[in-house]
Amino acid sequence: FIASAEYSNTEDFAYYFNDKKVSEYEVKLFILDFMAGNFISDRTMAGIGLKREFLASQSEIYNDTVIPKLNKNYGEIYVKYMYDSLDNIYFPKEGIRINGEIGYGEKQIGNCDFTNYKLELNKVFKLNKKLVFNVGGKGNIVYGEDIPEDKNPSMGGIYSRQNSLEFWGLEPSRYLANKIGVASAECFYEFSPSRYLIIRYNEAFLEEGKRKYDIIYGGGIGVGANTAVGPIKILLSKSNHDELSLYLNVGYNF
Repeated sequence: FIASAEYSNTEDFAYYFNDKKVSEYEVKLFILDFMAGNFISDRTMAGIGLKREFLASQSEIYNDTVIPKLNKNYGEIYVKYMYDSLDNIYFPKEGIRINGEIGYGEKQIGNCDFTNYKLELNKVFKLNKKLVFNVGGKGNIVYGEDIPEDKNPSMGGIYSRQNSLEFWGLEPSRYLANKIGVASAECFYEFSPSRYLIIRYNEAFLEEGKRKYDIIYGGGIGVGANTAVGPIKILLSKSNHDELSLYLNVGYNF
């Protein structure tokens, strides 16, 4: 049995129209999570859980018009399966990761109406002592008549969080859609102990209702290191939808 509480406050959510930013979101989220699970092996876990989430958000339109704050709370039942043999999630050298989750919310249990499907696949190929090839894919789909704001899949940034998928070359949460799939391939070259050169390419497919976006592609290059304060990454990336961006990430992402 696992019980956890999580609080986040972020201002990196944005909405774009015709490739122009039209609004930015400040989102505050508090989550209570209770899960009963079973470790089938030391690498495999399956469980069922219940979340209660409290969401507060405010949006500022590009012409400085402020929309009143939104306050909402809702419940979600979910089932989860995970197999994880990666030796390191930031700079892996071996292993496989499979992570799947189905979430469900409806009026009687949580003031909402949605079904959310998530799937993550990751496989590492060790080519030699210094060079590693890592391929993966992530997908997020949501359906429903009353979908909480933070359950809408989004994409962008150099790491995944909540319902936002990692995509090098886009600003964090650059795109929102009810169906998002991302495929990626990256190389890690360990030029010095715990010091890495990183090269990555990723593509994405998005669908919002009957609208299908063109394939978005991007990638980048950078360096990273395992340190006493956690992983550090300095990256340059670009996509066919955003300009060249510089990223700096220090420490662990929660």
